[in-house]
Amino acid sequence: MPIRRRAFLALLAGAGGLQSASRALANSAEASSAPAGQLRTLRYSLKVNNPTSKTVKAAEVRVFAPVRQGTWHRRVEVRSAPSHALVEGAAGNATLRFDLDALAPYATLVLQIEADVELFARPQRSPAPPLGMYRGAEQMLEVEDRNIGDLADSLRRPNPRDTVRNMFDWTRQNIRYVGYVVEAQGARGALESRKGDCTEYAYLSVALVRAAGLQARVVGGFVVSGQQRLRATAYHDWAEVYLEGQWVLLDAQVGLLDPKENANYVAFEYLSPQGEAVKLAARRFSASTPILAEFL
Repeated sequence: MPIRRRAFLALLAGAGGLQSASRALANSAEASSAPAGQLRTLRYSLKVNNPTSKTVKAAEVRVFAPVRQGTWHRRVEVRSAPSHALVEGAAGNATLRFDLDALAPYATLVLQIEADVELFARPQRSPAPPLGMYRGAEQMLEVEDRNIGDLADSLRRPNPRDTVRNMFDWTRQNIRYVGYVVEAQGARGALESRKGDCTEYAYLSVALVRAAGLQARVVGGFVVSGQQRLRATAYHDWAEVYLEGQWVLLDAQVGLLDPKENANYVAFEYLSPQGEAVKLAARRFSASTPILAEFL
């Protein structure tokens, strides 16, 4: 099932039972809405329910957390009630695993989560990913499609940054934003229909860049400000391209390419060639049968 953003994270109505953030990070001397080292606390919650007449024992629930290190942020700490185990993935994705000893018949439990992230005023440099890791075709990234390849060839220039700029401009100008799309079309579908939501913009951007021989990835997460409570409807997909030792932000849907300061993008998920993210499917959380889960 393709990665989707529609039912990811919702607002946490309160932070009862959670300890407040105890760390203070030094502010940058440069005034901005998110200076380097500025701490942001992101809050969200998940409701789990036992719909049966029997006690469910040894249930497991998993949900995504901010990646440990993104281009524009660093994860500092995650707290929750009840407690969780943080599971790190090879591609940088992280999940919170809640092990529930028992859930009584028809019982409901709310998982409350706070994630502290440090927002950077400027994009951070990053080691190069393994050669070819983000260059090939994947589900929804039909890099070998003839039409995608032909378009990529027509937009390619000797300078990789000029190539990326051309692909950003083409996608921005030729794909029509139509609001939320229920089923992901993928890069091929976006090119054929010339419309979509942020997911289609991201898939097509990445497929074009990869078809030109550059490394690119789809990223899902939030654009944040202040001490933020996260809503599922605010979940957003964008693209990143690896150029000159840095992942460069490419968000054709909103018209943002390679910002130099205060982008406030917090990544919760990288579309991984290893398929790490696919296990949580479209909803970015999972629960063992027969437990039902939903974001509040």
